[in-house]
Formats: sequence, structure tokens, C-alpha cells
Amino acid sequence: MTEKLEIFDVLRAFLDRVYEEASKRQNVVLKRNHGHYEYPGEKFCAYVTILPNKVELIFEGKEVSTDIFVITLDICTTDGEILNSDIVSVSGRCDEIKATLTSQEELALTQLLKFLDS
Repeated sequence: MTEKLEIFDVLRAFLDRVYEEASKRQNVVLKRNHGHYEYPGEKFCAYVTILPNKVELIFEGKEVSTDIFVITLDICTTDGEILNSDIVSVSGRCDEIKATLTSQEELALTQLLKFLDS
């Protein structure tokens, strides 16, 4: 598997875990939309939209050199209004990013729940 495909798997797995835990803590199965996009210049994003709240967790990233990525995680509305930026910011190879995201999962969940509760 290429590093680019692997980074999408890492980001998707993180977003899935946060979404599932948010559903548990809200005592309801939240609806979601999720996916990823690739843009010119090695840029990409991966997201999950929580419905009916219309709140998104969105990773924006870029491959800055061969197999080295810079990734940030924001919370925004579906209209693009940023509610909380740079919740997580990390750079490195996939395994380094995965380790950092695992350690920051509770932080991301806590920040997301603030906007789901309002």
C-alpha cells in the first residue's frame, strides 16, 4: 500500500472512532457523511460530517516530501465556518501520525462534543 493510501486509512479510522464514541456519549446513533478529496499540489482532506448538527471534523493535509505529511484537524460547520482550528497538528510519516492521533483522540472528541451539545 502506498503511503498516500495509508494516510487516508489512518485518518478515516481516527474519524470513525471519534464518530462512534460521540454517538455513544450522546446516547443516540448520529448520522454521518464522510469521505476524502485530493487536490492538485499533493493537498488532500478527509472529513466526517455529523448530522443533524451539521458539524464537521476535517483533516487538511499535504505531502511535503516523499511519504512525509503535514496534517491539521479542524471543526467547522458545513458552510465552512471554523468553530475550532488546529485541534491536532502533526507532521511525519504515517506511523508517526497514527501514534499522535491515537494520543489526541480524547481531545478531539471533547472538542467535538462541545459543538454537538449546543
